[in-house]
Amino acid sequence: MATPAFEKIAVTGVGVVSAAGVGAGRCFEALCEGRDLLEELPHDGCFGAPVQHFDPREWVPPRRLRRLNGLSRMAVVAALEAVRETGLTPTPSTGAVIGTGLGALADTVSFIEQLLTDDPAQANPGLFPSTVMNVAASQISMELGLTGFNTTVNHKEISGELALLLAFDALRLGRADGLLCGGVDELTRPVAHGYRRFDGLARGRPRPYRAGRDGLALGEGAAVLLLEPVEAARRRGAAVLAEVAAVASVGGVRPLLGWGPAEEQGRVVGPAVEAGVAAVAGAIAQAGLSPQDVDLVIGSGNGSRDLDRLEGEVLTRVFGGRAVPLTSPHGALGSWMAAGALRLALGVEVLRRGEVFPTATRGDPDPQVAVAGLHTPGREPPPRPSVVLVCGHATGGGESAVVLVRERP
Repeated sequence: MATPAFEKIAVTGVGVVSAAGVGAGRCFEALCEGRDLLEELPHDGCFGAPVQHFDPREWVPPRRLRRLNGLSRMAVVAALEAVRETGLTPTPSTGAVIGTGLGALADTVSFIEQLLTDDPAQANPGLFPSTVMNVAASQISMELGLTGFNTTVNHKEISGELALLLAFDALRLGRADGLLCGGVDELTRPVAHGYRRFDGLARGRPRPYRAGRDGLALGEGAAVLLLEPVEAARRRGAAVLAEVAAVASVGGVRPLLGWGPAEEQGRVVGPAVEAGVAAVAGAIAQAGLSPQDVDLVIGSGNGSRDLDRLEGEVLTRVFGGRAVPLTSPHGALGSWMAAGALRLALGVEVLRRGEVFPTATRGDPDPQVAVAGLHTPGREPPPRPSVVLVCGHATGGGESAVVLVRERP
């Protein structure tokens, strides 16, 4: 039965597959412990955080596992974990909204190479279903027996956040009873080559928000959140891990393959910054809060020169001189396009545990990046958060902001 329009929306389950293994808790604990999850990759001489300690056979029977490519395996396991945690029995209107930046690129490249370099008639037809962007969302629905709303979001670095936005709106408008939403991307050689070609990778380990940073480290993984109306969750006795108080997205203007905002007297300015401010300030206002109410920002800073400066300027504009606590997982787990879903999952874990994970970074502060509240190893952790803001910025334009809060009466 469809839910009343504009009902409050809860997160009742979270699933994560990352370089730390399977589980949002395992990922969170690895960040808090300062575990070294980056390694030098065999291609292009860059650092990355591949998913290695992961056996999908623990979750999916071998017979069904054969039909899943690497991307879908991560997404399906994350979805299964999210559902198992909450004990949800899917209804006819339970569905999935999954974001991905590049889809199953490894299989897509392999299939195209077979078509172009071999006899097209000999191309492996089993690879063809993996060439579509919606393969992960479709496999989740087939594996879990979901018959409701199913779609895929592809908006580069904010694909995961916009998947949550679409699910959030669908639930509030009564178009579904429950939706799995999140994001997934895989680390492949073509991805590494592309980032290297455009000078996007760090020469060594990334240094988010720090002086001398020179790029990001690559990662991969999946993060899936189960959203459902708060009242429905309460009726069936499910724990409300967090409430999605607001989601905002604003179009920006910037280079197609970069974040590069304009500069004026040492500060970044222009439409890219204004769009970021509009998204963050808009989400806070939509949640009925003020900037002073935000206890923690989980940022997308990953060591990229322009991205970190852009985010620092946006936060300075919104929070003024306040040193709002800030952290990011990308110094330890690397970056992938739909990794905003991972930041959302970690935001739920922060609210669940009442703890904040530190940013894995090193070096002197960058005076051009306003990160006075940056939480790094060894610093006194911020007080127990009740309001978490998750930020995202896409190359080529696109800003997102999500406000997560503890369950409200």
